[in-house]
Amino acid sequence: MSSKTSKLTPTPASATAAKPKSELRPPGVIEPGCLLTVPEVRARLGLGAWAWRSLRRAGLRTIRVAGRGFVLSDDVIAHFRREAEEPET
Repeated sequence: MSSKTSKLTPTPASATAAKPKSELRPPGVIEPGCLLTVPEVRARLGLGAWAWRSLRRAGLRTIRVAGRGFVLSDDVIAHFRREAEEPET
Protein backbone atom coordinates (compact mmCIF):
# COMPACT_ATOMS: atom_id res chain seq x y z
CA MET A 1 0.00 0.00 0.00
CA SER A 2 2.88 2.37 0.69
CA SER A 3 4.03 2.11 -2.94
CA LYS A 4 0.62 3.42 -4.06
CA THR A 5 0.72 6.35 -1.66
CA SER A 6 4.22 7.33 -2.76
CA LYS A 7 2.96 7.65 -6.35
CA LEU A 8 0.23 10.01 -5.22
CA THR A 9 2.47 12.21 -3.11
CA PRO A 10 3.30 15.40 -5.05
CA THR A 11 6.93 16.37 -5.48
CA PRO A 12 7.73 19.69 -3.82
CA ALA A 13 8.60 22.46 -6.29
CA SER A 14 11.88 23.09 -4.48
CA ALA A 15 13.06 19.58 -5.35
CA THR A 16 12.62 20.15 -9.08
CA ALA A 17 14.11 23.67 -9.31
CA ALA A 18 17.29 23.83 -11.39
CA LYS A 19 18.67 26.97 -9.72
CA PRO A 20 17.92 28.78 -6.48
CA LYS A 21 15.56 31.73 -6.93
CA SER A 22 18.34 34.16 -5.98
CA GLU A 23 20.31 33.13 -9.10
CA LEU A 24 17.45 33.48 -11.59
CA ARG A 25 17.15 36.66 -13.62
CA PRO A 26 13.77 37.98 -14.78
CA PRO A 27 12.87 37.07 -18.36
CA GLY A 28 13.78 39.78 -20.82
CA VAL A 29 16.58 41.29 -18.74
CA ILE A 30 20.03 41.47 -20.32
CA GLU A 31 22.54 43.13 -18.02
CA PRO A 32 25.69 44.77 -19.44
CA GLY A 33 29.00 43.02 -18.84
CA CYS A 34 27.71 39.42 -18.87
CA LEU A 35 28.62 36.40 -20.95
CA LEU A 36 25.46 34.49 -21.84
CA THR A 37 24.85 31.23 -23.62
CA VAL A 38 22.81 31.33 -26.83
CA PRO A 39 19.88 29.51 -25.16
CA GLU A 40 19.91 32.08 -22.33
CA VAL A 41 19.75 34.99 -24.77
CA ARG A 42 17.00 33.33 -26.78
CA ALA A 43 14.99 32.60 -23.63
CA ARG A 44 15.41 36.08 -22.19
CA LEU A 45 14.35 37.70 -25.46
CA GLY A 46 11.68 35.11 -26.19
CA LEU A 47 13.14 34.30 -29.62
CA GLY A 48 12.40 31.26 -31.72
CA ALA A 49 14.84 29.70 -34.17
CA TRP A 50 13.76 31.89 -37.10
CA ALA A 51 14.09 35.16 -35.13
CA TRP A 52 17.49 34.07 -33.77
CA ARG A 53 18.79 33.38 -37.28
CA SER A 54 17.52 36.80 -38.36
CA LEU A 55 19.50 38.46 -35.57
CA ARG A 56 22.63 36.52 -36.54
CA ARG A 57 22.24 37.52 -40.20
CA ALA A 58 21.77 41.13 -39.11
CA GLY A 59 25.21 41.05 -37.49
CA LEU A 60 24.86 39.86 -33.89
CA ARG A 61 28.17 38.23 -32.97
CA THR A 62 28.45 34.87 -31.23
CA ILE A 63 31.48 33.14 -29.77
CA ARG A 64 31.91 29.38 -30.16
CA VAL A 65 33.82 27.49 -27.47
CA ALA A 66 33.87 23.70 -27.27
CA GLY A 67 30.79 23.46 -29.46
CA ARG A 68 28.71 25.86 -27.35
CA GLY A 69 27.59 29.30 -28.44
CA PHE A 70 28.05 32.37 -26.26
CA VAL A 71 27.07 36.00 -26.67
CA LEU A 72 28.40 39.07 -24.89
CA SER A 73 25.48 40.96 -23.38
CA ASP A 74 27.08 44.23 -24.49
CA ASP A 75 26.88 43.00 -28.10
CA VAL A 76 23.15 42.25 -27.72
CA ILE A 77 22.49 45.69 -26.25
CA ALA A 78 24.58 47.42 -28.94
CA HIS A 79 22.76 45.48 -31.67
CA PHE A 80 19.36 46.63 -30.46
CA ARG A 81 20.60 50.21 -30.07
CA ARG A 82 21.76 50.18 -33.71
CA GLU A 83 18.43 48.73 -34.80
CA ALA A 84 16.55 51.43 -32.87
CA GLU A 85 18.58 54.21 -34.55
CA GLU A 86 18.00 52.94 -38.11
CA PRO A 87 15.08 54.59 -39.87
CA GLU A 88 12.32 52.19 -40.88
CA THR A 89 11.85 51.64 -44.60
